[in-house]
Amino acid sequence: MLPKFYQNCAHYVRTPAQYKMLEILLMLLQIHKTVTIEKLATVFPQPIRFESRRQRMCNLGEQKKLIRPLLQLFKEYQMLVLGDREFHSIKLANWLHSKGIDFVLCQKKGTYIRQENQSHQRLQSLGI
Repeated sequence: MLPKFYQNCAHYVRTPAQYKMLEILLMLLQIHKTVTIEKLATVFPQPIRFESRRQRMCNLGEQKKLIRPLLQLFKEYQMLVLGDREFHSIKLANWLHSKGIDFVLCQKKGTYIRQENQSHQRLQSLGI
């Protein structure tokens, strides 16, 4: 669970109900380890609105705005950013690379790529 220092801080700034929700959320995260919002919504006792789960992050500015606080929060840890759906642009990849952050950005099979000294190829043709 939370270290004693954080428990004391959380008790001080949260209502008892909010603190209990925090405990439940942390417990679910510890049990399920890798969690998506969709999966969390199925096991979390409070409803998570569908709009919150499907908010589109289609431009680099919005993606950076979402990712920056997380990078700051977890700066003491080795990180790997997994990007799905809207999080797959070359601009995002370049930005993460410039920050020294490891990443995996999922691509559609129909995406064309060009490896160094080769012509463009469809991902699907590479057997990936």
